[in-house]
Amino acid sequence: MASEEYQKIINDKSTDEKILQISSFQYAETLLSLRRMEKNLNNDLATYINQTIIPKLKEAKEIDSLSNVSTDIQKRITELTQEFDLDPNVLKNGRKVYPKPISGYVLQRAKFDDNVSLINEENNVQQSMRESFIFETELLAKHERVFNRSIIVTPEMRLTFIQNSDQANPEVYQNDSAIIALNLKNKYEHNLFSTPASFLFDLEYLNTLKDWKQTHTRQAYASSLTYTLGERFAYFNFGDTTIRLKSKRYKGKNESISNNSITISADQTVALISQNLLILLLEADLVDNYNNKPTSTNSYLARVDYLINNIVPQYTLSLS
Repeated sequence: MASEEYQKIINDKSTDEKILQISSFQYAETLLSLRRMEKNLNNDLATYINQTIIPKLKEAKEIDSLSNVSTDIQKRITELTQEFDLDPNVLKNGRKVYPKPISGYVLQRAKFDDNVSLINEENNVQQSMRESFIFETELLAKHERVFNRSIIVTPEMRLTFIQNSDQANPEVYQNDSAIIALNLKNKYEHNLFSTPASFLFDLEYLNTLKDWKQTHTRQAYASSLTYTLGERFAYFNFGDTTIRLKSKRYKGKNESISNNSITISADQTVALISQNLLILLLEADLVDNYNNKPTSTNSYLARVDYLINNIVPQYTLSLS
């Protein structure tokens, strides 16, 4: 059989590199032809190609990656990947993804506030009548994985460190803080209304250390656990619709700031003919300060953002 002859050439250590690459290419093609002739393959053919044929083609390509034959092999790999829907970067619903195994950034911000606000979780805001530079350092790292070409899991860690330059006035430096946020963002890619859609399920744990006792020491201040369910879909042909339901449990060392909250939101993007973007948002935020009922709040937000692309080359203007 032809496959046996090609195998002999491949196993012969004296075979010229050019002949070896051609023979390896043809050997993989012969195996594929033989497999196609078998009956009752069902979905086994796609699995066989993914696990056997494509790896052999890649091995053949690596024999001489600069040759013309290598170019032909890559074209064949691409053809088989498309024919049998094997591209790992194309999800089952047709959406393309380019996951980054590990990514992150380090960000440094600096700003000046001529009237530092004293903010607590009871929704009370007071003005200190003090000025200060505020330095914020943020570190983010995340890892993205795709499972079964339909589930995207992204663990994420974010560290934020905030320091005020005014360390003489306690009403200012009490805002110094360190925040540790651990997120697990999950998406299940599927189809809805005959278009790609994403079911969203996120978990976030947040721990805040703050100089709330005004001792120049960041101490445990509060922690929270947030669950988010959502759906992103394209019912309209001019942009995505996203609906979210978020439940948050916030617990402070000072029990009066502990609360439970429910947030319901819906946003709609509108891609305009001018290539600018309109974003519509409706949101209801219901906060129950169960240890301090008079400070409980229900707030409602309606917002419109208009984004003008390239108002100056590579710059976008946002109007809200």
